[in-house]
Amino acid sequence: MQYHPQLANAAAGPSSSPAGFLPMSGLSHTTQPRALFSGLMPCPRPAPTPSSTAPSPMPSPLELHLNQFMSMPQPSPLQSPSVGSIHFPSAVQSGAKRRRTHYNTVVPSIEWTSAHQACFESRIACITASCGFPFMWVENIEWLDFLDSFIPGAALISCRVLANRLIPAEIEKYRASAKENAQGLEGTLQCDGWTGVNFHHFLAFMLTTAKRDVHTVRVYDTSTEWKTAIELLKKILEVKEHIETVWGIILVTVTSDASGESSQARRDVVKVFPLLLAPDCYGHQINCVVYDYFGQPSMLILLKYADTATKLITWLQSKTFVLGLIRAIQECNISSQMLAVIHAVLTRWTAHYLAFKQLLEL
Repeated sequence: MQYHPQLANAAAGPSSSPAGFLPMSGLSHTTQPRALFSGLMPCPRPAPTPSSTAPSPMPSPLELHLNQFMSMPQPSPLQSPSVGSIHFPSAVQSGAKRRRTHYNTVVPSIEWTSAHQACFESRIACITASCGFPFMWVENIEWLDFLDSFIPGAALISCRVLANRLIPAEIEKYRASAKENAQGLEGTLQCDGWTGVNFHHFLAFMLTTAKRDVHTVRVYDTSTEWKTAIELLKKILEVKEHIETVWGIILVTVTSDASGESSQARRDVVKVFPLLLAPDCYGHQINCVVYDYFGQPSMLILLKYADTATKLITWLQSKTFVLGLIRAIQECNISSQMLAVIHAVLTRWTAHYLAFKQLLEL
């Protein structure tokens, strides 16, 4: 039985005991499970002395659950501390080790082959990437219990194996499939840079094939490099050679945003390869058109109201009482759809429109 200071503190005396629970004294690391849980039993309310003919009181569901738990065999001191011990949801294991629990296997055991294990590991890697799970989820206690109950033959996966072997293997499979499907197709090379949340500046090159498939080809960390047309030209030529020799792409177009160094680099590429097209990125150009449109003197009044609406949204999101009233009013109107207060972000080009539209509807 593991010693839990939280339970010991909660049972130390009346000053630290939760309301409605009996205090315990003299709790030590050798306390048996029955004694440990008895201090957390709800305090019974005073009741009149029953007569000799009165029926015995029915046990509560909590008492039934605890009695069932206490009837289980206790682990010997030589067993692993994780076997038969009490695990709280916040507990994290150092590695993915098989943890046998008191749950019975729900499905009958089948012959688990290496092919089953390989498919199992591949799907785990895909689930991790698709759902955005942290790598530690494969060592979660509830997940290990699930495997014990439903897939007892599967070998467990540690977060280290997931990060260093399984996910890189899946990436290689997807990359090989993308290269195979892109062989002999015409394509457009596009690049763009951004600063990540870790304050590193990245430059990404993407390839769009004639099948309208988009693939990430290269990502450079340019934090320590000068953002000049010459440096960008070197990387464009390097990636161009890579996609033509390795991917088998017939490059037709090179595009990027319309910044000074990007425009100059694309003009220099066309000087070296006159058959290439080098237009400005359409998405960035539309964004610039919208910027110029709102920059006109006649639109200044609109920008003033936009700033007022943004301040109102910020104020609303800081007042939970007001947000609660808004939700309560919407719940009374069954026919209406529940709306939330949205704060616009600069990385989404339609975010301001949607935020203001939602605010007007509210």
